[in-house]
Amino acid sequence: MVLNIIISEDFVERKDAPRRVGAMKRRKVHEVNGHKFYARFFRQPTFCAHCRDFMWGLGKQGYECINCKLALHKRCHEKVLSACPGAERAEESFRQNKEELQQRFHLNIPHRFKPKTYKSPTFCDHCGSLLWGLYHQGLQCSSCKTNVHRRCAPHCPNLCGLDQNKFASELAKLGLTAEQLSGRKKSASQRKSKKEEKSSKEKTTKDNTAEGVRIVPKDFNFLKVLGKGSFGKVLLAQEKKTKHTFAIKVLKKDVLVEDDDVECAIAEKNVLSLSYQHPFLTCMHCCFQTD
Repeated sequence: MVLNIIISEDFVERKDAPRRVGAMKRRKVHEVNGHKFYARFFRQPTFCAHCRDFMWGLGKQGYECINCKLALHKRCHEKVLSACPGAERAEESFRQNKEELQQRFHLNIPHRFKPKTYKSPTFCDHCGSLLWGLYHQGLQCSSCKTNVHRRCAPHCPNLCGLDQNKFASELAKLGLTAEQLSGRKKSASQRKSKKEEKSSKEKTTKDNTAEGVRIVPKDFNFLKVLGKGSFGKVLLAQEKKTKHTFAIKVLKKDVLVEDDDVECAIAEKNVLSLSYQHPFLTCMHCCFQTD
């Protein structure tokens, strides 16, 4: 549980009930080999397009690409071999300029799809959902027997006859990925620059936060709940020693991990810590977490 504490000297309780106004939540996007994956909840039984296993769970079972609707496990989304056909050409990195990389790693084996009538329940090998209908429910490749929806056929990668799971495992043994071989992965210099920027931001936030005394939840008397929302819960509390009034925001760790909102919580903490001792901005008194 993560607690962000904001100090307030004079608290005046509002008469009307608090309500949620203008709250927006942006989903986290994972970019791999041109795909833009985001965690989502599948309402119907869905299978992974990479390992062909069923995606179990009650919450967000897996990832889906925004453009081509490719459905994968969370553990499989980094092993995807094909590039996203729905990605914009401007967003494709310097792969087109790297002719040597294209000659060394370039897979282009198109499928031969034909209409197929299935006598038993069959699932799409691209989006993982069921092929509905009674007649000609989907398309099947005459070579590798891949089954897809008609809407998924244009987005299906040209990897006919290739076992993507085994191929990705062999690349992992060599310490490589399809994204590295195709030239889509960012260079080490760009990663170092980003890491240096993050470390500099962390140093500034540490300098601006309060130091010395370790604060725990036992130091406060929780009076009432000020508000609830999709991001967390805000509590009204009073410090036992100084009798100061605080607004404490409580976030559950399991919810943050499930919704991929860990970076959002860290960014919020950094923004509040930067406004420390500012006369016109709400400042953060301290921040701590429990087991």
